[in-house]
Amino acid sequence: MTVHNLPAGVTVTSVTEQFFVMNRQGQTSPGPGAFFMGNVSTNWYRARNCTSVGCSVPWTGPIGGVVGMPDRSTGPNAGWSQTVTNTRNNVNHTFSNGTVAPAWDVNLTWSPTSSNAYTLTTDSTGCTTFKTTPSGRFGVNYYGVTGTTQGAATCVTADYRVTVTLSDGRTLTYRSSTSSTCPD
Repeated sequence: MTVHNLPAGVTVTSVTEQFFVMNRQGQTSPGPGAFFMGNVSTNWYRARNCTSVGCSVPWTGPIGGVVGMPDRSTGPNAGWSQTVTNTRNNVNHTFSNGTVAPAWDVNLTWSPTSSNAYTLTTDSTGCTTFKTTPSGRFGVNYYGVTGTTQGAATCVTADYRVTVTLSDGRTLTYRSSTSSTCPD
C-alpha cells in the first residue's frame, strides 16, 4: 500500500483493507462467486475458526494442502496483523462497477510495528511517499465443492476499500475497481 505526497512530518498510523467477494449461492452451485470463508467446504470451517456470520482467524492458520495444489497462503509481512477477520456474510454489496450481489468480506490491518514495516521517500519539495511492506497472501482452501459446468457463470467478482489514518488525524479512503476472475 502506497501513499504519495504526504506533507512533511505526517506519517501513516494505520491501514485497513476490506475486500468484498461475491458470495456463491447454494452449496451445490457452480457459481458465480466464491463460498464464504466460513462455509462448511473450507479449511477455516474445519478448523472451527468461523461461525455462519463471522471469522477471526490466524493468518498462517490451518491452510492444509489441496491434492495437486500448493498452499495459497503466505504469512503476513512486517506490520500486518497476524489475524484476519470477517464481519459480514451474504449481505448485499454494491460493487464499484454497480453490480449488487450478496457478498462476504475479508479484513486485513496494518500498523507500524517497526521501521521494517514501511519505507519513506522524500522528494525535493519535502513531500513524502509512504509504502507499507506487501501484505502477503491470505488463503482459503475449498474441499468437495461443485465444479464448473459448460456455460455456467462461474466468475468471482470482488473489490476492496482501503482506509488510511494519518498522524495528523486525517483519514484517506480508496475504493478499487471491480475485478472478475473466471476459470479457463
